Amino acid sequence: MMPSRDVVRDLLPLYAAGEASADTVRLVEQAMAADPVLAAEADAFRRADPGAVPGVSPSQDRDRAALARIRSVVRLRSLLMGFAIFLTLMPFSFLYGEGQLKLFALRDAPGMAIPALVGGGVCWVAYAMLGRRLARG
Repeated sequence: MMPSRDVVRDLLPLYAAGEASADTVRLVEQAMAADPVLAAEADAFRRADPGAVPGVSPSQDRDRAALARIRSVVRLRSLLMGFAIFLTLMPFSFLYGEGQLKLFALRDAPGMAIPALVGGGVCWVAYAMLGRRLARG
């Protein structure tokens, strides 16, 4: 019993992408041999760009490239968070010297505290922007 034309049409994207099993390939090729309309549709699928054909996943190379980009953005985001936390908390650290405990930046080194806070703010903004970029895809 031959499957209906609609069933074979549902299988065409997998067949055209080369992702169908051997049994499915055999079934689609039998249907195409019996129906020239299906053969023409299959030929159109084969010539089309796989990214533009509905139901066909992108190639593994594109998947790997996308995964590599996501990994690099996540890695950069992690580094930015570490720097942001460090630079934000640095002005509130304590320094022990000359027999006494000193508040590092607020009183004793404002020339270092202000750039650290500004750098921390820049890191937090970049961290948030990368988060939005990841959320958009």
